[in-house]
Amino acid sequence: MRVISPLLNRLKNKRLIGHSYHKNYYYYGLLTEHYNDFSEYLRVIDMYQKKESVGTNKTIALQEDFLFNFDNKSQISRKFKNSDFKTRIQKNKLDIKIYFYKIIIGGYKVRLEIHQCHRKMFYCNYTFTSFLNHKQHQEITKIIQEKYLDGLPIDTDTQSIIDTDQTQLVVENGLELKIHYISTNSAPIKALSVHQETHTNKKVRVMARMQHELRTNL
Repeated sequence: MRVISPLLNRLKNKRLIGHSYHKNYYYYGLLTEHYNDFSEYLRVIDMYQKKESVGTNKTIALQEDFLFNFDNKSQISRKFKNSDFKTRIQKNKLDIKIYFYKIIIGGYKVRLEIHQCHRKMFYCNYTFTSFLNHKQHQEITKIIQEKYLDGLPIDTDTQSIIDTDQTQLVVENGLELKIHYISTNSAPIKALSVHQETHTNKKVRVMARMQHELRTNL
């Protein structure tokens, strides 16, 4: 019996409730699946919580114009025009809208994600989809350090940058360079942090029960 994933089934029938249909729906659908179950939010929260925060007296904002926890939907629309894709998540009393844009920054192809809850931005990220070599990674990291830390070097693998409003900037070095902006004081991130803590505690209890059974039965 052939099994069709829910994502492919929605694509086939174009029953895209909460989504804007797009020729690249399958691509964006894969990206948004990890937000739908909150797993990507929890991964990002876990990532910044494990890093040492280095303070800055500069305000961390998206392109200096868009501040977190403000109603900036119309301002963002004027700046970036139509999104390449958008989706909506209504779950656990959260009403989240995610907008995806394809943009060029400094000659690099970048995917921009803007996450809003009740029209207020609480999280966004840049993903450099162009291949970057080590030198280019360092160049981008240096620009961030000059902008927010007056050139003070940091180890992006173990450190993040935090401003006085508790907004975090996290550089993720992977196959694709990602720069995360997280408003840790925002209501959605606080709610998701509680969700993460509950999830983590459940995993700890499960592991403890498994270890107890092993010790008892082996």
